[in-house]
Amino acid sequence: MWVLLPWTVIVTFSGYIFYWLTLMWRARESFRFQNKSLNIEKQAIELKNDKGVYRSGLLQNGEETAERALPELMTLYDVFMRGLENSNNGDCIGSRVSKDGPYRFKKYMEVYRLARIFGSALVSKLNVNKGKQRKICFFFLSL
Repeated sequence: MWVLLPWTVIVTFSGYIFYWLTLMWRARESFRFQNKSLNIEKQAIELKNDKGVYRSGLLQNGEETAERALPELMTLYDVFMRGLENSNNGDCIGSRVSKDGPYRFKKYMEVYRLARIFGSALVSKLNVNKGKQRKICFFFLSL
């Protein structure tokens, strides 16, 4: 029995090394840049007529821009409602407490409810009458 032990250890260790090398090879392949037609240095390309405005490097035509993902989605509210409808109350927005910690997500319905409460508070505080439209602008510091 003791004579077989070193060979067992060698075979097991060799199998472990082979398995580890296979995992590393697969991970390396999956992280490779997949789109060969996109120059990694030109992921965003500045428009000629609009300085400071960029388009995606994925767009084939140099002058082509995408104003909307879908023609029927005119506002951010439309985009959100489409996500709510299609996600079946899936994850909407997330954050994490620590840099390496897991994300904690809020569901679409929870975000929708919080947005309605926030909107109602603004209407109440700004004394907006029914039917009267007000434009509100938010300024945030980008960190």
